[in-house]
Amino acid sequence: MSVALSIPLLSLPEDMREALAAAAGPVYSGDRFRRQLLQTPCSGVACIGDYVSQACIATLSTAWTGPLILVVDGKTRRESWRDMVVPQGFRVHRVRSPPGSLSLEAYTTICKLMEEYGRHVVFVEGEEDLIALAALDCGIDWTVVYGLPGVGGVVVHRCLRKPGLENSSVLAFKPGTGVHHQSSP
Repeated sequence: MSVALSIPLLSLPEDMREALAAAAGPVYSGDRFRRQLLQTPCSGVACIGDYVSQACIATLSTAWTGPLILVVDGKTRRESWRDMVVPQGFRVHRVRSPPGSLSLEAYTTICKLMEEYGRHVVFVEGEEDLIALAALDCGIDWTVVYGLPGVGGVVVHRCLRKPGLENSSVLAFKPGTGVHHQSSP
């Protein structure tokens, strides 16, 4: 059975989709990707996406003791993927964010967790892709990592950006309310 829920959403205008589809930073793969993660100069690392989150855990599990946020939705390239095993010592959070939108709940959760400086896994019912924009907006002293399927991982060291060059992509969103269908148990 499906239940319709009305949740506050931030929707990306159509004319902004192509511009924001481009990588917000350098794209790495393989050993270069792992080196970027291990050598982060920032105070925390936020990994957005199932595949990227698995790579972050594999790379950072013993080498990184700082704050770490993993955001997953159980899908890669819109297809079901394996279940995320929550690493020991991580707090679990659940948010809803429908495909093609960023829920206000997801945005505020990511921003709040980045202020807490802990270790967290955020399970997203819907789609986690646009949560990368929230992390880039809120994580001024963080490294934000997200995947470009078939290409590699985008690694943005926000702590290295010069003051005054802040240009929030989230400000391009339009507030609204959407209907999200949730399966009931």
